[in-house]
This record gives sequence, structure tokens and C-alpha cells, in this order.
Amino acid sequence: MLSERLYRALLIAYPGEHRREYGELMVQMFRDRMRRDGGGLGSLKVWSDMLVDLMTSALKEHSKGGITTTRAWAGNGSMENAIFTPEGYTDRIRQELENCLTETNVSQGEKFEGKVRDRYDLGDRMVLITTDRQSAFDRVLAAIPFKGQVLNMTSAWWFEQTSHIVPNQVLSIPDPNVTVAKKCTVFPIEFVVRGYITGTTRNTC
Repeated sequence: MLSERLYRALLIAYPGEHRREYGELMVQMFRDRMRRDGGGLGSLKVWSDMLVDLMTSALKEHSKGGITTTRAWAGNGSMENAIFTPEGYTDRIRQELENCLTETNVSQGEKFEGKVRDRYDLGDRMVLITTDRQSAFDRVLAAIPFKGQVLNMTSAWWFEQTSHIVPNQVLSIPDPNVTVAKKCTVFPIEFVVRGYITGTTRNTC
């Protein structure tokens, strides 16, 4: 099942030891949820619930170190504290609504602030911090708990999966929101794939 393989691949967000001990249990829980609640919009709900849980518990496993930002991290934890019920997801998201990562303050390097990512130039490398800021049509509209973690760890997974095809800039992922990368020369080409929407600004949609 494609969705199960994708979920299994996303478990790269966890430290290796954690994956070895709990990975199969988490895949089984995902499989059970898809059998019970999947199909149509139900599958989207399952994915939404499981991704929030994955990123929440992955954050706990990585929270012992990493680059300090202005966010108050949730603290250390393990699968014993993971949440697997819809009520748990709702409660956890509500708890974190005022704890979104919207600003960063790293003491090293020159800072460049984008719509979603903050970049710190450390000379031969860059520190990229993916925040929870929600951007649309060239505007920052809101902040969503765990959004930055999902974006950063999804990118990390794809960079790892394609590294045998083409080298990439990633040096390390010291935190679910952070990528340390080589400083590269920009190749100024961009493409965006969208469905049911056109343009990139509010006057063209």
C-alpha cells in the first residue's frame, strides 16, 4: 500500500534507535487507522492526525539538543507519552496554539528572514530554520503548530532519497525545524505545481 510505504518512510524523522524499537508498532497503528477510517476524505483525516502525532513525538525525541530558537520546546519524551486518539490530537494542538515557532534568534551569523524560513549565514554554510508561519499569496497569514517540522522533515526525507541521483546541500538535520546546509550558488529557475489555483499573488487568483 502506497500510503503505508510513505508513512514508513516519514519515520526517518525519529532517531534510529527509536525507529528500531517502535517503528513497526507505529506502522501497525497507521495501518489499523487506515482500515478503520480510511477511504475518501477519511484518508485525509487519518493522514492529518498521524502526521501531527509523528511530528509531535519526533520533536520530543530530538529535543535534547539542537540550535536554540525563541520557541519553548515541549521537552523530552518517548512513545509512552505519544498521542494516538483524535481527542489527543485536538488537545495537543490546542495546547500548542500559543507555542508556534514564528521568530528565531540565533546568536551566530547574518540573519535573512523569508516568509516561512529564517536563514543564518555562517560563512561556508547556512542554517535554515523552517518556522510555523503560514504564507499565501506573498503574505504571512497565521501560524500553525508543527507546520515547520512537517515541511523540514519532508524535505529532509526527499533529499536523502534522491542523494544517489544528484548531490544536495544538506549537511545535517540537528532539529526537526532546522537544516544545516552547504552554501551553494543559486541556479535561478523555479517551478510550482498547483491544482485548482493560479497565480502567486492575491490579485491573480
